[in-house]
Amino acid sequence: MSRDLLIALLVSVALHAGLAFSGQWRSTPAAPPPVEEIPTLEVMLPPPEEPEEPETVDYTETEAGGGAPDAVAPPSLIDTPSVVVDPTAFVQNIQPPPPPGPSVPTGLIAVPAGRPGSGTAGPGGLGTLFDFGSLDQKPVPIMQIRPEYPYQLRREGVSGSVLVAFVVDSRGEVRAPRVLRSSHPGFEQPVLQAIQRWKFKPGRKGGAAVNTSNVQITLTFNLGDAP
Repeated sequence: MSRDLLIALLVSVALHAGLAFSGQWRSTPAAPPPVEEIPTLEVMLPPPEEPEEPETVDYTETEAGGGAPDAVAPPSLIDTPSVVVDPTAFVQNIQPPPPPGPSVPTGLIAVPAGRPGSGTAGPGGLGTLFDFGSLDQKPVPIMQIRPEYPYQLRREGVSGSVLVAFVVDSRGEVRAPRVLRSSHPGFEQPVLQAIQRWKFKPGRKGGAAVNTSNVQITLTFNLGDAP
């Protein structure tokens, strides 16, 4: 065999061997490096708490000797009490004819008896009194004080009225107030205290201011009326 043919064979064998090794290398690629796993912590969350149901008590069946509790009434607004002056404030009482005896000067009367108030006579007393019906001009109230509604009667829802009589002197001040009639004794003292502070335009007789007796006013205590 010639030397050139031998070299050609060696080169051919070397090429085939190289191709074979090259295919084997490509068929088995290298495995990727392992990935390091990060450890995780598992936490079990508790279920949400259910709201506690209120305990129900059946009052249809009660124990022996017991009973269902009394129902509590809902609160209510207390109406503002007020005191209303009767529109027919001034009342003229018809005086009975005087008994036989010494004559009484015309226009002069005695103050009728009644439950006394807190009024007191001024220096020298009240002097001459003229009956309400005999005046040329009647007394007219110019300042009215509202009586205080008694707390206990207001709380109990009690309404009522008080009829008072008094003297209006020549200066327009109230003197000797007294109760003639009342629906409840608890209303009397507040009315007497309030009426004592009233002011009047005095009554007039013959062009002059005079002392007027037997002036009567009814004061009403009513829970339902507006102030």
